[in-house]
Amino acid sequence: MQTGGGLIQNIQGTAGGSLCQLQRQLDALRLAAFEICYLATPPSAGVSQGVEAVRSASPRAAGMANAVLRRLASEVRPQIEAARTRCMVLDAGGDCDCSDLALVSGLPTWLVRR
Repeated sequence: MQTGGGLIQNIQGTAGGSLCQLQRQLDALRLAAFEICYLATPPSAGVSQGVEAVRSASPRAAGMANAVLRRLASEVRPQIEAARTRCMVLDAGGDCDCSDLALVSGLPTWLVRR
């Protein structure tokens, strides 16, 4: 996922633990981020489920996961929804560009431009 990737990677420096634990934490965060940003799941439910998934991998990382997922829900999800709206009205003369398509699809901008 392109958007929020930097937020998700921030957990690496604070969570600690083995490489296997870290991979499970990142996998849980990526799944929760997808659920929050691209599915019709209420943000609070996505955050709660994501935090519980991270907690099962490493209890120490739950606080950081909560902060990352809440920020994703409050800042990134509205951007994706706005981009989705702009792209939906494209046929009616809307203003949808490559960055909007990248947000909506979850693809890197360079790939959308091709």
